[in-house]
Amino acid sequence: KVAELEALEITEEELEGEYDKFAAQYGMEKDKIKEVVSAEGLKKDMLVEKAIKFVRDNAKESKAKSSK
Repeated sequence: KVAELEALEITEEELEGEYDKFAAQYGMEKDKIKEVVSAEGLKKDMLVEKAIKFVRDNAKESKAKSSK
């Protein structure tokens, strides 16, 4: 929902970069990674991560009121 409200998107450049990271991490060719990991699924995962980062980056610290 955060991604939708804030119009967060994953660019093709970001997607390709993620495929590059996977290829390096697993010692495989990027084309082989693309056969195994769908672009749609990867974009969804990346969007969740981007939304979490957005929330963290924009969060304001607040102190909970304690009642005595």
